Amino acid sequence: MDQPSLNVVAGTRGRTRQRLATWRFSFLGRLALYVAAVGALAAAYPPAARLGVALAYEEDWSTALSRAVGGIAALFLFGPGMWPAVVIGQLLAADLEHPFGAVIAQTLGNTIAICVAAAGL
Repeated sequence: MDQPSLNVVAGTRGRTRQRLATWRFSFLGRLALYVAAVGALAAAYPPAARLGVALAYEEDWSTALSRAVGGIAALFLFGPGMWPAVVIGQLLAADLEHPFGAVIAQTLGNTIAICVAAAGL
């Protein structure tokens, strides 16, 4: 049974890496990576927010970790271009029992506060 030589396999691997590197630096590749990063961060935001609320003190409405901490950390680590993920995550984690205008106002206010805090770091 013929097995491919190691040189053929290594050559194929090298071409694949080259294609991925070329794609990553193209406009569509950068856009796809950005959309994937925003989607991943926005998807991780609501569970983290629920965890922070679950750690709330029983007698008080204060929480051990604010929802804003995750957004500040994300903007600090990944850059200010990730603010759409913070907005989407805030909307997904919002309490929709309140009027929609109040939810939007709170989301925008929290996002501005998160962006200012991350810029201050």
